Amino acid sequence: MASANSSTTRDWGKGMACAGRTKECTIVPPNHFGPIPGVEVGTMWMFRVQVSESGVHRPHVAGIHGRESDGAYSIVLSGGYEDDLDEGEDFKYTGSGGRDLSGNKRCAEQSCDQTLTRMNKALASNCNAALNKNGAEAKDWKAGKPVRVVRNCKGRKHSEYSPEEGNRYDGIYKVVKYWPEKGKSGFLSMEIFIEA
Repeated sequence: MASANSSTTRDWGKGMACAGRTKECTIVPPNHFGPIPGVEVGTMWMFRVQVSESGVHRPHVAGIHGRESDGAYSIVLSGGYEDDLDEGEDFKYTGSGGRDLSGNKRCAEQSCDQTLTRMNKALASNCNAALNKNGAEAKDWKAGKPVRVVRNCKGRKHSEYSPEEGNRYDGIYKVVKYWPEKGKSGFLSMEIFIEA
């Protein structure tokens, strides 16, 4: 193969970057909040497609799985944004968007403001507070909707809590608060504080 003779240092996913699912979780519906029966906290998978097959986090690439009108069911911490901060029991998660992914890019630097729409709105909806474009904080954050959290090894560049390889299911967390903030990129990001 031509790629075997390449001098690039890019990680191409060991051939799994574009692999399709070979099975699908039927234990719970795709819009299920909370734990997946039979999947214990600490379960590890080598590839994201396997996490998808388990039903813990169904999208292969996206970091947030949810519906704008319903809420977020799961997220993956992979250190994709420079403003992410992982403290283990709690973390600041930068929402999605603000990147130009044209030209078949899977990832790019943030190049515009994020907004409280689509998956950001879904994740903010898990907070036990009225939805507000300027942010909100739950009076009783434990009463919010649960979100499953998966940590990916790519998060090791920012977090000692990420696994050394693969993906690990770290259980159920709740959204405490969210707010727009100008990040290191110079653009507005939706920041979401989440706690176990």
